[in-house]
Amino acid sequence: MKDWTRKIIGLSLVALFAGYYGGTTLFYHAHEIDGVKIVHSHPYTGDAQHHAHSAASCRTIQLLSGLTFLTSALALLPRVFRQLSARQQEHLVAARQQWENHPFFLRGPPRPAFLS
Repeated sequence: MKDWTRKIIGLSLVALFAGYYGGTTLFYHAHEIDGVKIVHSHPYTGDAQHHAHSAASCRTIQLLSGLTFLTSALALLPRVFRQLSARQQEHLVAARQQWENHPFFLRGPPRPAFLS
Protein backbone atom coordinates (compact mmCIF):
# COMPACT_ATOMS: atom_id res chain seq x y z
CA MET A 1 0.00 0.00 0.00
CA LYS A 2 2.87 2.37 0.81
CA ASP A 3 4.51 1.90 -2.62
CA TRP A 4 1.18 2.46 -4.38
CA THR A 5 0.62 5.72 -2.45
CA ARG A 6 4.11 6.97 -3.30
CA LYS A 7 3.57 6.23 -7.00
CA ILE A 8 0.25 8.09 -7.01
CA ILE A 9 1.73 11.09 -5.19
CA GLY A 10 4.76 11.10 -7.51
CA LEU A 11 2.61 10.97 -10.65
CA SER A 12 0.34 13.68 -9.27
CA LEU A 13 3.31 15.96 -8.60
CA VAL A 14 4.69 15.33 -12.10
CA ALA A 15 1.28 16.13 -13.62
CA LEU A 16 0.97 19.27 -11.49
CA PHE A 17 4.46 20.44 -12.48
CA ALA A 18 3.86 19.70 -16.18
CA GLY A 19 0.55 21.58 -16.10
CA TYR A 20 2.00 24.60 -14.36
CA TYR A 21 5.11 24.64 -16.56
CA GLY A 22 2.99 24.40 -19.70
CA GLY A 23 0.67 27.11 -18.44
CA THR A 24 3.49 29.50 -17.69
CA THR A 25 5.37 28.97 -20.95
CA LEU A 26 2.67 28.55 -23.59
CA PHE A 27 0.21 31.40 -22.92
CA TYR A 28 2.19 34.65 -22.83
CA HIS A 29 0.15 37.85 -23.01
CA ALA A 30 0.38 41.43 -21.80
CA HIS A 31 -1.89 43.81 -19.90
CA GLU A 32 -1.57 47.54 -19.48
CA ILE A 33 -2.53 48.57 -15.96
CA ASP A 34 -2.11 52.21 -14.89
CA GLY A 35 0.28 52.87 -17.77
CA VAL A 36 2.50 49.91 -16.86
CA LYS A 37 2.69 46.96 -19.21
CA ILE A 38 2.61 43.63 -17.35
CA VAL A 39 3.67 40.57 -19.32
CA HIS A 40 2.85 37.16 -17.91
CA SER A 41 1.45 33.81 -18.93
CA HIS A 42 -1.28 31.49 -17.77
CA PRO A 43 -3.96 29.46 -19.54
CA TYR A 44 -6.99 31.49 -20.58
CA THR A 45 -9.71 31.28 -23.18
CA GLY A 46 -11.11 34.03 -25.28
CA ASP A 47 -9.82 37.26 -26.66
CA ALA A 48 -6.83 38.86 -24.96
CA GLN A 49 -8.49 42.31 -25.16
CA HIS A 50 -11.33 41.21 -22.87
CA HIS A 51 -9.04 39.38 -20.48
CA ALA A 52 -8.41 41.28 -17.24
CA HIS A 53 -6.99 40.68 -13.77
CA SER A 54 -7.70 42.12 -10.38
CA ALA A 55 -4.83 43.38 -8.23
CA ALA A 56 -5.06 40.23 -6.09
CA SER A 57 -4.84 37.91 -9.09
CA CYS A 58 -1.80 39.82 -10.41
CA ARG A 59 -0.09 39.36 -7.04
CA THR A 60 -0.99 35.66 -7.02
CA ILE A 61 0.46 35.15 -10.50
CA GLN A 62 3.62 37.02 -9.45
CA LEU A 63 3.91 34.95 -6.27
CA LEU A 64 3.51 31.63 -8.09
CA SER A 65 6.04 32.59 -10.77
CA GLY A 66 8.57 33.71 -8.17
CA LEU A 67 8.01 30.59 -6.11
CA THR A 68 8.55 28.38 -9.16
CA PHE A 69 11.80 30.16 -10.00
CA LEU A 70 13.03 30.03 -6.42
CA THR A 71 12.33 26.32 -5.96
CA SER A 72 14.00 25.41 -9.26
CA ALA A 73 17.04 27.54 -8.37
CA LEU A 74 17.29 25.97 -4.92
CA ALA A 75 16.99 22.51 -6.44
CA LEU A 76 19.85 23.20 -8.86
CA LEU A 77 22.24 24.95 -6.46
CA PRO A 78 23.62 21.81 -4.74
CA ARG A 79 24.46 20.29 -8.12
CA VAL A 80 26.19 23.47 -9.30
CA PHE A 81 28.22 23.72 -6.08
CA ARG A 82 29.25 20.06 -6.34
CA GLN A 83 30.49 20.59 -9.90
CA LEU A 84 32.35 23.77 -8.96
CA SER A 85 33.88 22.07 -5.94
CA ALA A 86 35.04 19.11 -8.04
CA ARG A 87 36.61 21.44 -10.62
CA GLN A 88 38.34 23.46 -7.93
CA GLN A 89 39.60 20.28 -6.28
CA GLU A 90 41.03 19.07 -9.61
CA HIS A 91 42.70 22.43 -10.15
CA LEU A 92 44.23 22.43 -6.67
CA VAL A 93 45.54 18.87 -7.06
CA ALA A 94 47.08 19.71 -10.44
CA ALA A 95 48.64 22.91 -9.07
CA ARG A 96 50.07 21.08 -6.07
CA GLN A 97 51.56 18.32 -8.24
CA GLN A 98 53.09 20.89 -10.54
CA TRP A 99 54.48 22.83 -7.58
CA GLU A 100 55.92 19.74 -5.84
CA ASN A 101 57.62 18.55 -9.04
CA HIS A 102 59.25 21.91 -9.67
CA PRO A 103 63.09 21.68 -9.84
CA PHE A 104 63.39 24.43 -7.22
CA PHE A 105 62.55 21.86 -4.55
CA LEU A 106 65.29 19.46 -5.69
CA ARG A 107 68.24 21.61 -4.57
CA GLY A 108 69.84 21.56 -1.16
CA PRO A 109 69.40 24.28 1.42
CA PRO A 110 71.43 27.45 0.94
CA ARG A 111 74.85 27.59 2.59
CA PRO A 112 75.28 30.56 4.87
CA ALA A 113 78.09 32.89 3.76
CA PHE A 114 79.54 33.28 7.26
CA LEU A 115 80.42 29.55 7.48
CA SER A 116 82.91 29.57 4.62
